[in-house]
Amino acid sequence: MLDAYIAFQARAQPHAAALITPNRWSSYAQLDADVNRFAAALRALGVTPERGVVAVAVADSHLMRLSDAIAELQGIEGAQVHRSWWVARTAIVEAVRGDGRATLTLKDGAEVPVSRTYARLLRQSGWI
Repeated sequence: MLDAYIAFQARAQPHAAALITPNRWSSYAQLDADVNRFAAALRALGVTPERGVVAVAVADSHLMRLSDAIAELQGIEGAQVHRSWWVARTAIVEAVRGDGRATLTLKDGAEVPVSRTYARLLRQSGWI
């Protein structure tokens, strides 16, 4: 996965450019340290693949398209349920359909909208 690639590059060529934006330049060593700090912060908040992460906001960050982030979640059962939401299946405690729309309630109490675009696939999969 991406984190393993960054860690490998941080060992192989720590001072090489890993990320270049108009506002920031980071070496692989710096990016690896940032990734590890971010992962530790998420773990400290109790975030695990079982609980799921429904949204992460990071200021002045290493941003990633949701589709790219989802691709990194290989091996974790989950689905994109809205244009800006991906949910781990184990994080869902309730699925409610009504008024022409569906909503998922997660273990942490968050209510996640299900868009019509993804609702059919989720119904076919038995999620809602």
